[in-house]
Amino acid sequence: GPNLDATAPAQPGAVGQHVMAQQLYAAALARQDRLAMLAAASIAGGHAMTPVDRPVEVSGDAPSDAPDATPAPPDAAVMAATARAQIDPEETLALLLAETEAGNRLVPGATIASSPARLAPGQSLTLRLAFDGGAGAEIGVLGDGDGRLTMTLVDADGALICQPRSLSAATACGFVPAASGYFTLSVANAGPGVADLLILTN
Repeated sequence: GPNLDATAPAQPGAVGQHVMAQQLYAAALARQDRLAMLAAASIAGGHAMTPVDRPVEVSGDAPSDAPDATPAPPDAAVMAATARAQIDPEETLALLLAETEAGNRLVPGATIASSPARLAPGQSLTLRLAFDGGAGAEIGVLGDGDGRLTMTLVDADGALICQPRSLSAATACGFVPAASGYFTLSVANAGPGVADLLILTN
């Protein structure tokens, strides 16, 4: 069977929470919901993002005319700036946003390892990752919304661990490996645009 401890429920950690913030922010933008924008910025700002250089293998040809409307997934600073632009400086929400940002600076949250990648329409990537047995493992993929992404995670024997039904702008996979080992993440971009994305792990 798959290298998966099915008896150990994986609780959402920093990666799952950060992905949730991205999903909340996307929904808030669509509805112009200022309070939800503020909540998303608060959650995202509570995590310390650490850039990690990982050997991502990209396959497939990149068309030269593919659109690239969005340069990257929004980070906490972009979320906060968008929320601030929607709020009157005298409003209570503006004070709440300032307090939240100050609190996040004073008390850094959990650290998330973040690696950038770029996929043109028709391209896919693979990344080999190691996780410890018996410990909660989390993988997140944040897209910029320019391309339709699919994500699959398999163990060293090719057994399926995680395959979200749909990946809009962000998704996460949380699980507990039964034993220490390697896992392979695959992400594909069906287009129409170039997808600038971040791969997150705990």
